[in-house]
Amino acid sequence: MSEVNTQTLAMLIVEDDVDQATELAEYIETHGFDVDTAHNGDQFKQAFDNKTYDIIIMDLNVPGGDGLRFTQYARQTSDVPIIMLTSRSDVVDRVVGLEIGADDYVTKPFNMRELMARVNAATRRQKAKADEASKRTGPANGSDVQGTFAFDTWRFDQRRFVLMDDAGETHTLTSAESALLRTFCLEPGRVLSRDHLMDDVFGRDWDGNDRAIDNLVLRVRTKLALAGPDYNPVKSIRGVGYSFTPDVRTVAD
Repeated sequence: MSEVNTQTLAMLIVEDDVDQATELAEYIETHGFDVDTAHNGDQFKQAFDNKTYDIIIMDLNVPGGDGLRFTQYARQTSDVPIIMLTSRSDVVDRVVGLEIGADDYVTKPFNMRELMARVNAATRRQKAKADEASKRTGPANGSDVQGTFAFDTWRFDQRRFVLMDDAGETHTLTSAESALLRTFCLEPGRVLSRDHLMDDVFGRDWDGNDRAIDNLVLRVRTKLALAGPDYNPVKSIRGVGYSFTPDVRTVAD
């Protein structure tokens, strides 16, 4: 029997065949997912840039680009699980996809139950990784602060990866966004280098470039800017990195 999610997870299906995308979305929605679809590159970027997803199903043949390029785009700022769909027999496409950050692949035609099993496995792995990340002691100052931070009009629940505004509305963060904001909240007012931030967010063994941090900061700024168009608590320090300017305190949950 297929596993049914006990909470609603958000999925984005990137598939140029509208009928196939609709059929797949309807099937996956019966397993507890909130599913959006995108049929070309512009739709993918608009969806991805404006909503946080728990998993992406990515077809490699998408108008306005291709699935490999869109996987790279997603990996600049997010660790969301990505499962590739391909009808191509050339193994090179799948190898390249896995090398640039996809988590799994399914070759067309595929069995719906097999795909669902892979989706469930990917989301379980992601949850386990997020749970482990929440247990880390965090940045180099050795702080073991847990729970909720408060700054300006925001509350940040680092354990649930959630931002709460003063009206009580919640905004979900990815695990990478949450790790970055946690570092800022633990070291407000300090100038933090990109290397320092990369170590905290991605780990010391990560071999990406510092552009990933710049893109991640942009995503966090975009969510914080919901407080107002002129609100920007993350200041760029030219040639060095960033500084988080608000007064930060911890609050009881």
